[in-house]
Amino acid sequence: MHRPRFAIAALLLVVAGCADDASPRAFIRTDIHGIHHIRGASAEDVFYGSGYAQAQDRLFQMDQLRRRAYGRRAEIVPRRADDDLLMRSVDFVGLGRANVARMEAEHPEDHALLVAWTEGVNRRIDEVLAGDAPLPAGFEGDHRPERWAVEDGYAVAKLILFGNANQFEFDLLASYVERFAPAFLEGGTVFGPLARTYVLPEAERPASGGARERIARPVREAAPLPSDAAERLRRFSQTMAEWRPSASNNWAVAGAHTADGAPIVAGDPHQSLTSPAVFHMQHLQADDGSLNVAGWGFVGTPAIQLGFNESVLWSATTSFPDWMDLVEVQYDGEAVMLHGERIAVETSTGEVLVRDGAAVPYERVSVPGVGVLLPDSVFPLPIAERGRRVLLRWVGFTPTVEAASFLALGRARDRQAFGEAVDTLELGAFNFIYADAGGIAYRSSPRVPDRGAPGTFGEPWLMLDGDAPEGGWSGAFLSGAQLPRSEGPEGLLVSANNDPFGFTEDGSIDGDPWYFGAFYDPGTRAQRVDEVLREQMTRGNVTLEDAQGLQLDTKTPFLGDFTGAIEAALAARGSDPTLAEYATRMDLEAAGTELAAWDGAMDQASREALLLHAFGAFFTRTVIGDELGILYDAIYDAAPIFAMKWAVVALREDSVLLPENVNLAVLETLDAALAWRDGRPDGATWGDVHQLRFRADVDVLARPTFPMDGANGTVNVAQTRFEADADALITSGGAVYRMVATFDDAGRPDVRFQFLPGNSGEPDDPHYGDLQDDWRNGVYRPLPFSEAAIEAATERRWSVD
Repeated sequence: MHRPRFAIAALLLVVAGCADDASPRAFIRTDIHGIHHIRGASAEDVFYGSGYAQAQDRLFQMDQLRRRAYGRRAEIVPRRADDDLLMRSVDFVGLGRANVARMEAEHPEDHALLVAWTEGVNRRIDEVLAGDAPLPAGFEGDHRPERWAVEDGYAVAKLILFGNANQFEFDLLASYVERFAPAFLEGGTVFGPLARTYVLPEAERPASGGARERIARPVREAAPLPSDAAERLRRFSQTMAEWRPSASNNWAVAGAHTADGAPIVAGDPHQSLTSPAVFHMQHLQADDGSLNVAGWGFVGTPAIQLGFNESVLWSATTSFPDWMDLVEVQYDGEAVMLHGERIAVETSTGEVLVRDGAAVPYERVSVPGVGVLLPDSVFPLPIAERGRRVLLRWVGFTPTVEAASFLALGRARDRQAFGEAVDTLELGAFNFIYADAGGIAYRSSPRVPDRGAPGTFGEPWLMLDGDAPEGGWSGAFLSGAQLPRSEGPEGLLVSANNDPFGFTEDGSIDGDPWYFGAFYDPGTRAQRVDEVLREQMTRGNVTLEDAQGLQLDTKTPFLGDFTGAIEAALAARGSDPTLAEYATRMDLEAAGTELAAWDGAMDQASREALLLHAFGAFFTRTVIGDELGILYDAIYDAAPIFAMKWAVVALREDSVLLPENVNLAVLETLDAALAWRDGRPDGATWGDVHQLRFRADVDVLARPTFPMDGANGTVNVAQTRFEADADALITSGGAVYRMVATFDDAGRPDVRFQFLPGNSGEPDDPHYGDLQDDWRNGVYRPLPFSEAAIEAATERRWSVD
């Protein structure tokens, strides 16, 4: 129920204007950006208003997220049946209930806030069901919102944390390579970075030791593939698209190097770009002083996960710890054998309902305290031997208290308190870079299994053998001393999903002091950010405008390697008779000259960007396509940057993966890329072909595509696969928001932001897509936080009782 209000201070004192005797629980000011500034007497009242406001803006999206956690989306969207089966196996609802029990026991006051949030959500749902509020866009036919239980927010949070650092697809594809294309693993560096830029400053990186003697793993012969393998992999890739972690950046510069002497923090989390966005913006403030935090929270969950409070700024990227394993185990219907121990299972059955289709039965098999057996239907290709099953292990299968941890982040009054809160975030697979007015810091504290000395436990990025004595989890986790953290001794901290420690620099983990993970970004974005910031720091006056420009940077990391190969191939034409076909091709000469003179910016207006992207895609397939065979498309679809990395590393290392006549392959590739670009309409540019397409579950929430800057590996990253026959190259991932921030003279945060496409999920709301043009045009807006700024920006006042 909404009522107009005047000044918030007066409203908190005057209740006589209410329509009934009860004072509203929360007062809300919606500003010109659609951000809700929610205020109440206590934190519980604020969370009540927060739940209501999120449901007002995003109720259909919340419904879909909860349905996903429950494995019930196919009831509305039939194509989601495969995903529903995976959700039923993991059982996020059960995980949410387990989290509720632990929170009630250990953090009852924080749990009460989530109860209040759920009450606010249900208040809005009751209004919709009663016809006192309009049915939100997306609800069609007899589909209506259902009231929420308090465990639902916990279940959605667990779902999001599972997906954020999900390695299921990577482990599975790596295992398929080992099974169906083993020659590829012998052909070159799999895990080594392209750019040797790591999150920890050089002086704080642990030293690697000498290589240990590895446990011998028998080399398999390539197994035969099913005749319909390509179609199976294509369908699997579609199911996995929503699970894929994306590329994010964040960094901080100490005040000693900035224009006004205050630290600068920048962050741009990259996620699937959906309509509406995966985040919702709010400002939560309690009059008793217990809460004053603003920023972004994942839809379907309470609180602010990324943002700032009165004294601390923070952002995060995914740190990619290896906290998830696939294990092939013996299963007799009653128990599994795991590393010599027989463990009884718990079994339940059910069915996934499919709209306008037949229900799909399933059986869930849980290994208590360990993980779940995944159904064979989850896997696109055979993976387990006959009579065996695949066990999924994840540290999140135990009750966790991330709800209390995120609340503690928002309450932290300084860097030290913020770092202590990070240490409680057991499922926080994040590189937190944060600052107060006095300095900058970095910390990542997820639960990572302590597997022992690297080289003694096999390769956990491949499916493990449950019969082997090694590879089990001891129950211990890496200690705080083994987790990455820094106070920024160089005055600079940068993360972009790259290796925190530098353990992968030699392409192996065998000689490292401990094992944290393997599937890191190749480091190109981190290197670019680090190089630009260090150059700016030599001036001693880094500004917010510098940070904004760097977040929008589109310089490709592949230009030097590819133009070097092209130059060498063109030069070899006069002496190599195998290149005679290209000896007089002046168009190739001109293309090489064009790329060599280009600055490498993958901007919408660039024609060179079209040529470079096509060359990179064709060359990558040429180098690794034969070895990977049918798996190439699935791997390229999952992570184009990894596939391109392997091609570039092959060039740098003169790998056996390279064609026998590299110069001929390069000229053939350049010829194909030039023909592909010439096949576009006259004068076509990167923006004419490179398009952003929002993901939307229903047509009413679909948004038009539009041209997009950036590409694979750029700071302004757009992970884009190449399809030669397509009219457009589509990306559906990017920076959901961009934030650059510093501190004013009083030590309070001063924040500028972009947010795509807007805060509302209702197409008839003025804030549905009102921030999209800012995002496209690189415009940053001040985020109101002080009382004066909020009042000046307020366009609507209302309350929730």
